[in-house]
Amino acid sequence: MTVDVHEDPVRVVRRARICSAAFCFHALSSTFAVLFPLVIVLKYGNWCRRMPTFAWQRPAMTFGGEFFVLLSGRSSNSSDGHLLFWSSDERFNRRDQRHARPSLVETCEMDLDGDGMVDEMQFNAAVPLHHSRLETVDSAKLWLVFNRMLRSGGQCQFDEDVLVMLDGGGSGTVGHRWTVSGSLRVSVVGSSSSSLSACEPRKADQSPLGRLLTTSDKSPLDRTVSEIEGQLLFRVGTLVPSYGRWLETSDLGADRFRINVTVAYVEEPSRLWTSSFENVSLAWTQYLTLFVPVLILVRFVRRLVYKNNLLSTVVAEEKK
Repeated sequence: MTVDVHEDPVRVVRRARICSAAFCFHALSSTFAVLFPLVIVLKYGNWCRRMPTFAWQRPAMTFGGEFFVLLSGRSSNSSDGHLLFWSSDERFNRRDQRHARPSLVETCEMDLDGDGMVDEMQFNAAVPLHHSRLETVDSAKLWLVFNRMLRSGGQCQFDEDVLVMLDGGGSGTVGHRWTVSGSLRVSVVGSSSSSLSACEPRKADQSPLGRLLTTSDKSPLDRTVSEIEGQLLFRVGTLVPSYGRWLETSDLGADRFRINVTVAYVEEPSRLWTSSFENVSLAWTQYLTLFVPVLILVRFVRRLVYKNNLLSTVVAEEKK
């Protein structure tokens, strides 16, 4: 009775002439193992291409205190109607002191879920009315400017100003309070349209709303949304769903008109561009992930072909 105590593996080396079928098969299989994963990555991967990806992001939204309020109504001194306005830009207020009406404005931003980011903004304004002139308000307009910034991977993806334009009343009904609430949505996402460099702090004299109000003789209310966006100062945003309520009053001697606005900041899909370095790194990972199993498959097929003598080869040496 005998027991196997040791064995030496046998290694057979096979050779083929350059013009033989075995050499052609070896060259083609090697080329296939290298190029097939590369073709797959080039066609379906992100090899050296900046591909936009959409993801739910949470931009840092802030309200910088820029606003413009316009009230339209009637008074005993004007049968055709009168206008009252107030804004955060002192230069614009001084332009027409006859219609400018200093108002009490209060704003408050709140972090509701405690994650360190602002979730909601409340804007409250009280525009005084002259009781002796029987001033009334039947329509109102409000412009608010927000800053929207997103950082990803330590880099600034965009930094832009968002203008929200709200309208209330307009049916001729006299009111004493206007309330609005909704979630802020931006009409266009992507790179910043602001004239400032991305993610740079703004100086006091670089107010975009102030430039919009004061840099043209044309009334800002006569401009269309496309004209405002064409100045490259703002994105235009909306409140969705927008809840608005115009509270009527029969008292023609009200001492003030109140505006209450609540704006919720929500997550939104944003287009983010990955850098070229990130794409190349991802492409190499994809290539190696495909190359390793393809190489194993090619070597397995070669072994079957040569071991079963499907192609003629010459045994150069046999080692034990």
